Amino acid sequence: MIQMSSILPTFVGHILTSGNLRYRLLESVGFGAYGVVYLALDLNSPEEKPQLYAIKCLLRHPDDSELARNQEREINLHCMVSPHPNVVTLHHVIVEEHYVFLVMDYCSGGDLFGAIMDRGRYINNDAAVKKTFLQLIDAVEACHKQGIYHRDLKPENVLCSADDDQIYLADFGLASQTEVSNTFGCGSSFYMSPECLGIITWKAPYFPRNSDVWSLGVILSNMLTGRNPWHVASADDHGFGEFLRNGAPFLRRALPISRSASHLLTRTFDPDPDVRYTLQELRMGIINIDTFFLPQKALDVPSIPPMIVVKHPHVDTPMEDATLATASVASGVPPTLRVDIVAAPFADECGNASPVDIIDEFAEPPPLSSSRSASPVESDGPATPVSVVHNPHIADLPDLALGVRQGMSKSRGLFSRHTLSLTSSRTKLHKGVQRFVDAVHRVKIMS
Repeated sequence: MIQMSSILPTFVGHILTSGNLRYRLLESVGFGAYGVVYLALDLNSPEEKPQLYAIKCLLRHPDDSELARNQEREINLHCMVSPHPNVVTLHHVIVEEHYVFLVMDYCSGGDLFGAIMDRGRYINNDAAVKKTFLQLIDAVEACHKQGIYHRDLKPENVLCSADDDQIYLADFGLASQTEVSNTFGCGSSFYMSPECLGIITWKAPYFPRNSDVWSLGVILSNMLTGRNPWHVASADDHGFGEFLRNGAPFLRRALPISRSASHLLTRTFDPDPDVRYTLQELRMGIINIDTFFLPQKALDVPSIPPMIVVKHPHVDTPMEDATLATASVASGVPPTLRVDIVAAPFADECGNASPVDIIDEFAEPPPLSSSRSASPVESDGPATPVSVVHNPHIADLPDLALGVRQGMSKSRGLFSRHTLSLTSSRTKLHKGVQRFVDAVHRVKIMS
């Protein structure tokens, strides 16, 4: 696919004006498939308290084209849920002859991926996990109440405040109001539900609402362990295949999480969408959980070879209630691997008890990594600036050296009527968007 962002000109150092709005574009801080994101200074803000924004520049497409309709849909759906405190909001949409600019708040905390992997925010921190994840559930629930399904939930599309205390849902490029979908493979592969992949369900129509809940479960796994539970939710995937066979015990073996966390994730990852946790059930599960993590002493065992599960045939104890004991053997491999001895019945293909112990080996789950190119259909949300800027002096701003990060920026505010030109005159904005409409402004870009 052509990266449209690669054909956009560079606007660093230019001033974007629209009516009384004036922004100096200071630095390019990231790009996606369709746009480039700039750190911008509001030239109307006081010199002693300069206001920074993230401005995403998109190519404007011909009216009535499919790309123009998709672009308008993203903007309209984003605007509908902007008032929620845990959703990234738009200040302005500025339309020029060839370009569209989305003005959003600059989010100095970066994205959730950085909080997990770079800052270790959630390591053995039950309180932080609960606070962040409940905010994320709130944001997704607000979307669902308005009939909006995100379809691309992942850490890169969740932004953080500078202190990681607040999070904001971002990037509505794949969001939809279609309650029953036939669009398969939509999103990022690590986070797609089986029905979205169309593998287990043989491409039957599915509910994006339930698929969003599945994605939340993968994000929770990321937060707890810095890993994905599997590469893709297909029976052909080794890890997911083991999960289908063994459920919660597999999650406890593959990930260093508590028994209660493994049961919560098992309900969230139910392959049957009708049985899977709802958002409300997931919320209550998060609130009521005692701890997500194993006791520290269970993590301090010597390093051992890959996980081996020994199933004892002569103990009549259900696997779910089996007592797990960690066996210590030779060192020399990563300490995250353990041996669990599980007391559970085993029968052969004819249902007869076998006197032979069966040994299953489990590969280590895949590490958490950037998922922007993990699937053929990806959203293109603006990269999130990761540098933290505290009350910078205006004279210093053009020299800011910012890291590149994936995600978006928090924003709040107004919607320009000029965006109506993105589609035909027959297209009407959602009535809730009308409250955000500005007067039409002529846009100027000055060097």
